Amino acid sequence: MLVEDHPLTRLGVTRALSNDARFEVCAQAEDVEGAIQEAEKTRPDMIIVDMTLKQGTGIELIAQLRKRGIPAQTLVFTMHDESLFAEDAMRAGARGYVNKKAGIRTLIEALIRVVDGGIYLEPAFMDQVVRRLSQKGAGTECARPLKISRRTILSRRRKRRRRPISSPR
Repeated sequence: MLVEDHPLTRLGVTRALSNDARFEVCAQAEDVEGAIQEAEKTRPDMIIVDMTLKQGTGIELIAQLRKRGIPAQTLVFTMHDESLFAEDAMRAGARGYVNKKAGIRTLIEALIRVVDGGIYLEPAFMDQVVRRLSQKGAGTECARPLKISRRTILSRRRKRRRRPISSPR
């Protein structure tokens, strides 16, 4: 299922996914209410969600889907920078976050990973998350849903501590 407020983008993504036998867009919507109605009717395995919708936001939609017990996996596909919204989307229940600049190949890679039970974040954003979690005081339990091992976080912390402080020149 595809939830996107721009008709041309809906058409393009639907066409691109129809070229891959693994995917079928079973329904479309442009706002939260329409998306919930379609999801209850079609019970999709996966919902691709834009962050900005005609009425409401992708985060509101993801939260409503969870509240209503709709078990579909959600993947955010948006023009918004990850550092602004990805964390909120993941907390709401999204299993991935892809910037539209990344293109259709990245979207398909993300869909496959999420369908297989994983989480997808673009590598640059995943590095930011690991860096933030490795700072002193950040809890390693936050890394579990992102499939970042406790060992990775602790190793990163040790490397930060060993890094020499350079003097100003």
